[in-house]
Amino acid sequence: MQIFAQTFAVFLATFVALTLGTPAEFQNHVVLEEPLYVSCGGVLNTSTATISYKPDSSISPNERCVWTIRSAATRGYSLDVLSFGLQSQPEETGVVATCIRSDIELLPSVEIFGTGAVTLSSVCPILVITYYSGENVDNSTGFAVTYNSISGSTGVSSGSRQYISNGDEGYVRHPSTACTTYTNLEVSSFIFMPPDNIHNPDKKSSVTYTLNSLEEDGCIDNLRVFRFSPSIGWLHNYSIPEDYICGNTTFKSWAIDDMLMLIFRSDVSDVYNGFQLTYTNLPTSNSV
Repeated sequence: MQIFAQTFAVFLATFVALTLGTPAEFQNHVVLEEPLYVSCGGVLNTSTATISYKPDSSISPNERCVWTIRSAATRGYSLDVLSFGLQSQPEETGVVATCIRSDIELLPSVEIFGTGAVTLSSVCPILVITYYSGENVDNSTGFAVTYNSISGSTGVSSGSRQYISNGDEGYVRHPSTACTTYTNLEVSSFIFMPPDNIHNPDKKSSVTYTLNSLEEDGCIDNLRVFRFSPSIGWLHNYSIPEDYICGNTTFKSWAIDDMLMLIFRSDVSDVYNGFQLTYTNLPTSNSV
């Protein structure tokens, strides 16, 4: 009787796993050993994981999702697309991978077109995966991609921080505690998303920068603004002076209708008290 009960329990567990799946499974019951992330965006710190966003479900129009990946002691990443159901449309729907480094402002985004390995820069201590959709998403499902960190030194401070905000209001102080200083050789990123991760060109948001204190000499400790465009990816526009923040800039504000990323870098000399960023939604023109 005991042997029968044990055999039945094994059978039942196997049946449930095959029928319902487990948290570490997605289409065709592919079993994954690493952590699985299914939400629309987030900051990931594990050395290996799979991002699985709606691989078996229809995507929604005008979605925006960003995953920032930064593992400890990592020089770069390998990227392998396991499932890709997007009907990619130029300037409408797609997935791009972007590397953030200490020596280059931002490497060009690499567009992902289908399953298989994705070629990234050999030096890529911080990896940003950006998914976006347009109005027409007929016959499109999501995707699943696995990343693995490649250990090595990049000279990026362990005090670097990565933030993503997609609420109606947001507030970030960097460093997070008053009267503390940021660190040398930082590469910190701050990404601001549309509310509920849905892009609506008729709705504007505001990101406001307020200085606490930065090193002023030579603008070596600085904050650069990168705007997202489906046709280009992430881009810093050199022709917009307010998109480059130095130690003598006390206040700046940007009105946006899509994603915005700010990257802070510091050098090896003096450190200061940093800055504050505030994110709010602006009233629409038909608001009462």
